[in-house]
Amino acid sequence: MPPVIIAAPVQVVNLCAGLNGAHEGVRFHTDSAELTPDSVNTLDEVAHMLGSCADAQIEISAHTDSIGAESYNRLLSERRAHSVADYLNASGLLRGRLTTTAHGETIPVDTNDTAEGRALNRRVELYAR
Repeated sequence: MPPVIIAAPVQVVNLCAGLNGAHEGVRFHTDSAELTPDSVNTLDEVAHMLGSCADAQIEISAHTDSIGAESYNRLLSERRAHSVADYLNASGLLRGRLTTTAHGETIPVDTNDTAEGRALNRRVELYAR
């Protein structure tokens, strides 16, 4: 009788699945689209991870707190999304893989009544599709 070979199932790990949502290290100061040193460190990790996900399209979704006019915040979130896209592109990701969305202050994750809440609302979310 020939030996029976049982093959273990292959586990497929989607490294890009960890990108779906906000990243703690990608934050901005009030009224700024400049990447902070923490943001740069986080984006370096993201760029490295995305190197393993060559087929993934990346959506960069930027947000602000509610300080200032809504129209200004929409433009500020657009500048933030482009800052992240520019950095990832400079890190080797093709621009064609990156799309940006600016939400301004319309989708808060915390209160805008406290400094801590506003800091959480000044964020970028990354989605791999």
